[in-house]
Amino acid sequence: KLVEERRAVVEQVGRVVRKDFPQLRVLLGNSLTCGELIAEVLRHKPPTNTFTHIGTEAGQRTTLPEKPNFPFTIMWSRQLRDTARALGYDYPVTCSAEDICRKQDTIGVVNYAEWSVRDMLVMHAFGFEDIGGAGVGGSGAGNCYDATIYGGGPARMPYNYPEPAFASTATLTRVLDGVRFLRFVPTGSLTVYAAEFERPADRRWIYAVWAVRGTAELTVRLGSRRVERVGLYGQTTRGFAGFKRLKVTASTAAQYLLTDTPIRSIDCGVRTYTDETSVPRAGFRVVDAVDSLSRWELAKERNRLVDDPGYFKYTYDIYRTLGKGSVREVEDPEKGRCLELEIESNGQLHKLMNEYVEIKLKEPIPIPGDIHSVGLWVKGNSGWGQIFWELEDAAGQRLVSSALGQYGNVMDYGGRLSINYDGWAFLSMPVTDRSPIRDLSTGDVGNIW
Repeated sequence: KLVEERRAVVEQVGRVVRKDFPQLRVLLGNSLTCGELIAEVLRHKPPTNTFTHIGTEAGQRTTLPEKPNFPFTIMWSRQLRDTARALGYDYPVTCSAEDICRKQDTIGVVNYAEWSVRDMLVMHAFGFEDIGGAGVGGSGAGNCYDATIYGGGPARMPYNYPEPAFASTATLTRVLDGVRFLRFVPTGSLTVYAAEFERPADRRWIYAVWAVRGTAELTVRLGSRRVERVGLYGQTTRGFAGFKRLKVTASTAAQYLLTDTPIRSIDCGVRTYTDETSVPRAGFRVVDAVDSLSRWELAKERNRLVDDPGYFKYTYDIYRTLGKGSVREVEDPEKGRCLELEIESNGQLHKLMNEYVEIKLKEPIPIPGDIHSVGLWVKGNSGWGQIFWELEDAAGQRLVSSALGQYGNVMDYGGRLSINYDGWAFLSMPVTDRSPIRDLSTGDVGNIW
């Protein structure tokens, strides 16, 4: 009966709004993840014109703009759209009123400037009709609202001194004024992006280029020699590229290439990682080289902390299942002997289901002292997989970087543990709150696994 009452209210509101205010957009969604709301409403088959869009409240907070399969972010809009399509409705996705929520206080003014621009580029790629700028607060509230997760902006009332995000947002809106998103040009790496736009007003092609982590040396093959380069904050150079080739260093700060003809191809060369999320801090020491099957083995049984939806705390977490994996000793040209893990993907699983494999020590290795951080060198393939650890202290207490909310909300918003890169990088996380490594996940950031 309750379901029928809800359905009647939805259809009644839809009829009134669409009849009396046909110019309004009617969004089904909001409420962060909201996939269950969309499914509950659409499975009862309301008339198609009841709604015009799927709405998403992208509370990005401290999350990487491009991180896939993560609740309450822009990238989650793909799942919301697919939920509607699975039930026979093909609505476009756009932002609801709350829009993007980021704070300079937590990610710093430089990350805020870079990530806000990448937020807007992702919105362009999804075809959002409403694209928010650097913070829902606009210029930044002049009262206590500024201290909330919603109150940030590229300048703060009442003085309005512009921060870096002011210049980065102004540059994006100037360069991408009146554009149409076409595609992502292949770069040779799944985490180095080149978004292609067409600007009909002056018949130019614009390419927003950036990398999720570190830097990447790119060789761009142009259709003509003439090219204009615009940096994140508006620095502009104009000139001609010899032999229609251009060397570009992609970084976490988006830059723009403006050309008279479409780019022919982009090749990704050397990638470098020097930021504090990709190299060992002082004080790390090797406990085990993780290079021998005499000490490590593949776990055969499922890990309830990772894949049992009845066991962990939050129902909006990504669901995982034990995959068909293998582990072997290999000789790497850079790091020497190491272990290589592989998952034979199960194509019968739903595309939102993630697979994992687990390796464990055959015999425990004691770690002297009172540790507060853990790390591991990992060779990545830009597949956006994630590394978890499970430790046990002398008292028998298990410490789990589960990302499930069960043992502290270590959800890796910032992608410290994500394989969002190619080649070798050092992935590390705090074990206790004495660690110098900051965990920027929303909620319990005490890092007590």
